[in-house]
Amino acid sequence: MAIELGAFSLCEPDYEQFIKSASEAGFKNVALYGSSDRLPYELESLDNAQAATVVDGLKAHGLAALAAGGGSDVMTAEGIAK
Repeated sequence: MAIELGAFSLCEPDYEQFIKSASEAGFKNVALYGSSDRLPYELESLDNAQAATVVDGLKAHGLAALAAGGGSDVMTAEGIAK
């Protein structure tokens, strides 16, 4: 069994700096959490073009997202819909 380590976007408020720093530190995997104050877009409402921008940025730095989360309360119907 391999152990995977990932950097968390909560540690760096600037998304571009986060993916650059994570890559330079040798990480291959990241977890994207938060809202547009930390990421370029709200994760719950990405359209195809925005998702492609996020994926392209990760790929350009040799990273893959293993987890993602926003600020929705999944204990509510409204949060699940997002």
